[in-house]
Amino acid sequence: MRAVFMREPGNIEFKDAPMPEMGDSDVLLKVEYVGLCGSDLSAYCGRNPMMQFPNVPGHEIAARIADKGGFVPVGFSVGDLVLVRPYFSCGKCSSCRDNRPNACEFNQTMGTHRGGAICDYIIVPYSHAIVCNDIDPQIAALVEPLSVGAHMVNRAGVNAGDNIAVFGCGAVGLGAIATAAYRNAKVFAVDISAGKLEMAKKMGAAELINSAQANAVHVLKDLTNGDGADVTLECSGAPGAFNQALEAVRFSGKMGVVSYTVSDTTFNTKLLVAKELNLYGSRNAVGEDFETVLQMVRGGGLPVHKMITHVFAFDEAKNVFEQWKADPARITKILIKL
Repeated sequence: MRAVFMREPGNIEFKDAPMPEMGDSDVLLKVEYVGLCGSDLSAYCGRNPMMQFPNVPGHEIAARIADKGGFVPVGFSVGDLVLVRPYFSCGKCSSCRDNRPNACEFNQTMGTHRGGAICDYIIVPYSHAIVCNDIDPQIAALVEPLSVGAHMVNRAGVNAGDNIAVFGCGAVGLGAIATAAYRNAKVFAVDISAGKLEMAKKMGAAELINSAQANAVHVLKDLTNGDGADVTLECSGAPGAFNQALEAVRFSGKMGVVSYTVSDTTFNTKLLVAKELNLYGSRNAVGEDFETVLQMVRGGGLPVHKMITHVFAFDEAKNVFEQWKADPARITKILIKL
């Protein structure tokens, strides 16, 4: 079968790969669409500290069931459209014992730690597949990154009436914006891209702040009577944005961080202590987050299809990363069509 192979940073090639072998509790999936994540671009650029080379990238997956093992229960049928929860946990570490498998110490994410989905067929346990025949396959490929944003909103305990500032309006940030707005919070979207800010507005942001044109911290404080946001969420991975989020959150507020950089980031520890902040790391997503996003998508109120900047054929995948690297601010979501 065909596969895209990231041998090392900057080195993408096509190759023939063997068909995966299906176990009794597995489903064989024929991949239809794979979304490219910012972590995939970071891996290509050599800035993803979690990427294990060489690898087949891709963990935002929409696929059809082509076959299933003998132990797969009723409810999974050949031809069903599914999306995939691409994280695999050990079941034994402290996070897993705390029922937080998304933060497993030995987490294996498809396309990062284990083989991904930019290939014709993949095998996953049926427990990692979510049947979603009632949504468009392209939309199904967007559910995973939106769920990562939803998870951060859940981690930070966003409530109705809260003022929420989201730094970075890529796919994960848009998931956070949509989920916070769904909870009736007031969302302030911060980005350097006018196009991404317009998308943030469509996903529920009440106020847009272009941090390339204005001091985001000053604007946020002006818009919140000098207090700052109740919750700030850092989704961009830019060290400067981390510090802006720290400065923009109010005293006794909360800050969530879902992004990371390959190098350490310095910040003002005085603000962390003086404000007595609750600081939440956020990783991956859990079943509840996927269900929240599916509810929002099925409700019809979210124009998630507008997130899709480009759809490329499989044969074009080798050149996609260079195009994306050249102008990342212009791109929200790329899909590879298998």
